[in-house]
Amino acid sequence: MHEEKLTALNISLGAKKDIVAVETAREWDEDVNWPDYNKTFSYETRLAEETKRFGKEESLSLFRKYELEEYLLDIIDSMKQSRHMGLEYLYFRDKGIAFIHFKHTNRLGISNGYHAVRMGGIRRHDPHTEEHAVMTDGLNLSRAMSYKNAAAQIPFGGSKFIVISDEISVDDKESLGFLAYCIDRSRSFTGPDMGFTPAHADAIRKEFTQNMTNGNDSNIGPTAVPTAEGTFSALQEAAKVKWGSENLENKTAAIQGLGAVGKCLAELLLDAGASLIVTEADSTVLEQFLEQNEGKPIQVESGDIRFVEADIFCPCAIGGIITAGIIPQLTFDIVMGAANNQLKAISAEQEIQLAEKLEKHGILFQVEWMHNTAGVIAGCEEGIHQGNASLDRVRRHSLQVCREGTKRNLYESRQRGITPTENAYVNAQHEIFWQRRLD
Repeated sequence: MHEEKLTALNISLGAKKDIVAVETAREWDEDVNWPDYNKTFSYETRLAEETKRFGKEESLSLFRKYELEEYLLDIIDSMKQSRHMGLEYLYFRDKGIAFIHFKHTNRLGISNGYHAVRMGGIRRHDPHTEEHAVMTDGLNLSRAMSYKNAAAQIPFGGSKFIVISDEISVDDKESLGFLAYCIDRSRSFTGPDMGFTPAHADAIRKEFTQNMTNGNDSNIGPTAVPTAEGTFSALQEAAKVKWGSENLENKTAAIQGLGAVGKCLAELLLDAGASLIVTEADSTVLEQFLEQNEGKPIQVESGDIRFVEADIFCPCAIGGIITAGIIPQLTFDIVMGAANNQLKAISAEQEIQLAEKLEKHGILFQVEWMHNTAGVIAGCEEGIHQGNASLDRVRRHSLQVCREGTKRNLYESRQRGITPTENAYVNAQHEIFWQRRLD
């Protein structure tokens, strides 16, 4: 993209299963004044005197020129496996910012009556991160968003934004204006994920667009507390199934990650009488947590927390941490945390297979998009109601969805003789996918 001075790559999968459209383009001139976005121009404004577009064969030829055709075809194959509708890659050459919109589904949102038809968070990766890993991350996260939105009972399809760039200052109006343009163009609501903060959301909302939610200045603010509460309520339902009671007193929980959500979930577990084994990559965050909970039953694990002995494992950091190879070594009765994509998989089928291995090993597991839904519920609340958004309404909706949804899912899975993860997918798939393909 950089060498050819291109600004856009679009990949679309068609209704007919063999249709794959690939297009590259130069859609704007390099002198676009991005701080003026939504002041002197919008996402529909033509930004170049002469727009250049290249069709599938020309685009594949460009990738072939740089020995990247196999890489592109591998991404397309992954999109097919995960049933994505498309991908849009937008590039700001001067700043070296790549904005990637992973479009999984739109069925839940296509007739919702709002500008946005999809919803998903925005996450940043550093430029030195291996790009194929970034693309896999985006595909997995956007796929999970479709299911999470269905589980959360909100009228939006699933997507994810991945930004590849250096750290972006909240005062960098050129970069924020470009991001706002990309967000509006996507017809999606979004909120800050890793690499972005509520302060970024505030800056973008103040200057550019209302389609970024969950800032500090909103009526709702950050959603760590309701996300942790929803996860905790689901964990209580799992405890009822596994041990006959939601009482977690004298249980030991291993917490991976003490970020905003992990910290809140850890404190809920402490309040419920559980002992903790914790790990956190940021030593400052870890020290603050220990100081705030001095005298409580907390043990710090310096090694791999996946292999400690505990009753419960709560992943609350990075995804892809549970693989087929480590399952025989796990000692937990329940695995239930707030992290996205806890199973290392690129499709629903692969997740179901790993969930079956966990169940055979005696571990109760439910795919996380059934219970870490407060963020999208809050984003929906703010996106729709704006200044009238209510945190109380978010918390009620989240607790209802997470507790009752988990209770129903665990019951139905036992009745059907399948894992809770497979049952969740079976129930959600008929809602999020268009059921017929054109022949």
